Amino acid sequence: MRKSTDVTNEDLPNENWTYQARDSRIHVWLDYAQAMQHLRVSRSTLDGWRRSGHISFVKLPNGQLRIRRAALDEWLESMAQIR
Repeated sequence: MRKSTDVTNEDLPNENWTYQARDSRIHVWLDYAQAMQHLRVSRSTLDGWRRSGHISFVKLPNGQLRIRRAALDEWLESMAQIR
């Protein structure tokens, strides 16, 4: 993963990490704090969802976690449909 040079920081609120996939889609990755804010949940709640496999993530070489924003939104939508 790399920080896109094609997108300025003004285009990306909170300096989200992005990359362009081979199929030309732009993916936005959130760090843990941004994911908690996006979902409006606590760290322990996000940890529990991650440990139980509900939310997929990528662990960077420096140990930080990144979660794809679209995956969070898709998972959240699927949870709304269950209820």
